[in-house]
Amino acid sequence: MSLDVSQRTAAIRFRIPSDTLPSHAHLFTLIDPRNVRHLTADLQPTAVPECVRLSTIAEGSTHDITKLEFHLYNPPTVVGPASAAHLRPRGRVSGNLLACLKSMLSAHTLVVFVAKNSLQTELLSLFCTQVSNAGLLPSITDYALERLYEGRGGKDVGDLLSTFILRPPRDVETGADGLAVPVGEEPPTYDEVQRETPRLSPALAGASSLRGKRRASRENSAIPEPKKPAVIDPLYSSPELEKLRAMVDQLRQEVLNHPNVPASPTEDGSILDRLDTIERRLSALEEQAVKERLVTTKIVDGANSTEQRLAAVETGLANRTTEHEQFRQSLLDALVPRLLEEIRPWVDQRLDNYTHDWIAEKVEKEVDDQYSSAESSLEMLRDDLETAIRDKVASAVQDNLTDVVAEQLPDVVDDRIEDLILSVLERSTITMHMSQSR
Repeated sequence: MSLDVSQRTAAIRFRIPSDTLPSHAHLFTLIDPRNVRHLTADLQPTAVPECVRLSTIAEGSTHDITKLEFHLYNPPTVVGPASAAHLRPRGRVSGNLLACLKSMLSAHTLVVFVAKNSLQTELLSLFCTQVSNAGLLPSITDYALERLYEGRGGKDVGDLLSTFILRPPRDVETGADGLAVPVGEEPPTYDEVQRETPRLSPALAGASSLRGKRRASRENSAIPEPKKPAVIDPLYSSPELEKLRAMVDQLRQEVLNHPNVPASPTEDGSILDRLDTIERRLSALEEQAVKERLVTTKIVDGANSTEQRLAAVETGLANRTTEHEQFRQSLLDALVPRLLEEIRPWVDQRLDNYTHDWIAEKVEKEVDDQYSSAESSLEMLRDDLETAIRDKVASAVQDNLTDVVAEQLPDVVDDRIEDLILSVLERSTITMHMSQSR
């Protein structure tokens, strides 16, 4: 049950465990909040019947149970899987459960006992008040039949319940061996059997000589034919159970071969009935063993299926990883050439600018070095030339001029030499500038 005060919606849905459907599916009972005339909750332990207190829901205490009493305008709805074509109970208990659900489809008063730990007590009073005042709408998600059973959908299975009839349980008591036996069928003790002198029927009077007619004699004496045991697959049968069944069959043959077998229906409730009871219990144990073996087989098959699914998932992941790597490589192969084409002009321009700047810097440095070297050479040439000219003129003057001329000539010569040197230097400078311009 759920309540949404802000949306003014509620849901009343009870899950009914049942073994009548495949895949352990459950049945659901749906109650529309608008279909509730009145709802009351009783938290008192005295409101819980003894049969409910003894059930597993109470865990032995009535303080753990809440009683909810619904008064409805129309009977509730029982929902099962949309694919269910029939309901097959696996015993009297399952059949009676379906019969109870059938009777509920015509009921206008429904009493439900739920565990207190599944309800919020502080909200229970509010829930009852809101539902009773007819102020709530059904929650869309909880009443959508197509969303039930993991999205496979559900349907109203009321028509599938019409064939079931409630079968009253047989009274049972506990026998001396601690096992339950039907009332009135408690076999007598061994001493009681020894004290009695059972009467033989006419049909069994010659049982010791007519071995081949023991079956007909037993039928004529009104001794009930034992129920045939269920056919059990030998693959699932237990060796211990097979040994016990063989012992029961041997005891039955010994009883039938005995000349003093009880004849009337009132006197045959001793050894044969006890053998029939033991045989029924053996059949029940064998059926239980079959179920346990089937469950174990399903668990093993489920484990194997899980391993196969894990292997398939690992293979799928490996394939996806390979596909992802191939896609990444193909994407790189497609994008790298495009990126190179886009950045190539920019790279070429940057390289050209860098190369031009580098060449200009190198040329300028080389010119500066050459100019400095030429300047030094010119200075040395000037000094050498000046010295040589001075020496040569001085020698000529000394050889050819008089002493007076020799005294005045050095000044004139110095001026002339200086003019010559300046002329030579100017020509050298012009030559260097021309070389630099080239």
